[in-house]
Amino acid sequence: MFHKRRTDMSNIYEIALQTGEKVTRSVESYFRRTNKANKAECVPFPFRKKKLTNGSTIFTFTGKWNPYRYDVDKGLIAVLERYNEKYEDSYAYMLVAVADDAAPDIIFNDTGFERFGELCPGVVYPEEWYEDKSNRKFDIVLLEKSVHEADGLSKKEVMKLYDLLKSETGFPLEIDNLGGGSTAIGFITPGAGDKLEWEYESLNKFVGRILSDMSLEHDDHIYRHKGLKIWLDR
Repeated sequence: MFHKRRTDMSNIYEIALQTGEKVTRSVESYFRRTNKANKAECVPFPFRKKKLTNGSTIFTFTGKWNPYRYDVDKGLIAVLERYNEKYEDSYAYMLVAVADDAAPDIIFNDTGFERFGELCPGVVYPEEWYEDKSNRKFDIVLLEKSVHEADGLSKKEVMKLYDLLKSETGFPLEIDNLGGGSTAIGFITPGAGDKLEWEYESLNKFVGRILSDMSLEHDDHIYRHKGLKIWLDR
């Protein structure tokens, strides 16, 4: 059975698609044809792509998303729908489209739901997606401070944060607790800034929510957002 959940699709979406081996070939062929026909204009490709050891492939791209309206989206959905009644692992697929202020749009076949249920861009990718497996190297490093601690970070704290940062260079970053009372101060790598196109609205919401809700805290201080690895301590 083919499953989908539709939302208001007026925003820019982060889209992730995970496919089994046979679906991957069809999707790649569709992407090539589409880019050639449209000369890559108004098309959310090229995309980031990674093959995992389980034989599946993850594609990611960002753009407008509306399978009811855009020909590119309709074409991609049509390719995926060919495999709705296939139940081998190589025919599995799941697509998740996420906007900052809308519920995700999720499309999958039964096998895709069973195999790729953890896929959720902006929140969780399979662990293997992250190229840097070291828990000591992060795209964003933050330390929560009370709003009453006007001195900011100490030299020792800055050095600790830089030791955790992936890059030798970091840009200052400050994110407020959505509930008030504290702020997270730290650094972001140039590469992470480029990935976010230097627009921090979704990052502010993501981190601000964690600061305001202790139930969202991770014991290892590690979080992931839009494919970026974040270290946040209180």
